[in-house]
Amino acid sequence: MDRGYIFTERALAICRVLYEKTDLDHGLTMPELLNELAQLGVECDRKAVYKCIEVLEKCGIPVEKIGMARNTKYFIDSRLFETAELRTIADMVSASRYLTPEDTKKYIDKICCLTSASRGDTIKRQIDFIRGIKTDNKGIVYSVDTITAAIDCDRSITFKMWQWFRTDSGLQKRFKYEGKTYHVSPYMLICADEKYYLIGFDEDRAEMRTYKVNRLENVSMTDNVRTGREAFEKRRKAYETRYYFEMFDGEEETVTLRVENYLLDVIVDRFGSEIKIRKFSEHSFETDVRVIVSPLFYGWLFGVGEGIEIVSPEKVFNGMKNRLETIKKKCFS
Repeated sequence: MDRGYIFTERALAICRVLYEKTDLDHGLTMPELLNELAQLGVECDRKAVYKCIEVLEKCGIPVEKIGMARNTKYFIDSRLFETAELRTIADMVSASRYLTPEDTKKYIDKICCLTSASRGDTIKRQIDFIRGIKTDNKGIVYSVDTITAAIDCDRSITFKMWQWFRTDSGLQKRFKYEGKTYHVSPYMLICADEKYYLIGFDEDRAEMRTYKVNRLENVSMTDNVRTGREAFEKRRKAYETRYYFEMFDGEEETVTLRVENYLLDVIVDRFGSEIKIRKFSEHSFETDVRVIVSPLFYGWLFGVGEGIEIVSPEKVFNGMKNRLETIKKKCFS
């Protein structure tokens, strides 16, 4: 066998073992390293290992060692991601509601392969793989991929939508409108509140709509160029900010809020630090925010409590008033 091939095989095998098995706290002695190589079917001796490590270091792979003589341990500690960064990514995957439990575990396993086996095991032990409510739609990842490709290619998509129905035997999934095929020009994918939302122009209704991606099935890209760009551009600002209140459809409005000072953190957390505020009294301030007026916007106001009120426009104020009257009738009639 060609000597160059043999050397390359050894160098790659050593690099693999050190990346997968070692870190600052878990090095390998020479005998342990030779044993790992033997398990991979790679024949090697000490001199060959020294030569391969020298070449790896010249190529920018930081092989480090600690100890002396026979107690010397070799390891690679430097990684593209630090352990804390990988733990953060894995935690976000674990908390994602749009991933199935099976996909969650699979992705976390892959994330943990980006560090040593020992540190990867530590990350897994510290994570609850099925935290919270998970989707049962196994195709959501591929739906996202298709939608992204359609946006990049300026093409429309088709899909069906399902919803839950209550039956005598329990909950059942059924397609909406007897399996109607939706024709939509996709413009944005937004990940908010641990869910994916598609912002698109419904070609049948000729209007912008919002769709929960976990409710989509049979997503396919067509050969048709997207339509509705003008309608999208009119609402782009609202879609690109956090003001959308969980992606409910509704009218976009500039709403003036009067807020007690103790709720300033709440307002900044919701609308961002770029908002402009003006003093109204010693104990309150006013601010103008751009929102999509929806049931969840009113619900958010109700949840914040008596320290906030709508100043204008009047139709938004009346919308809140009417909603509260409806709730009052249902709860106390």
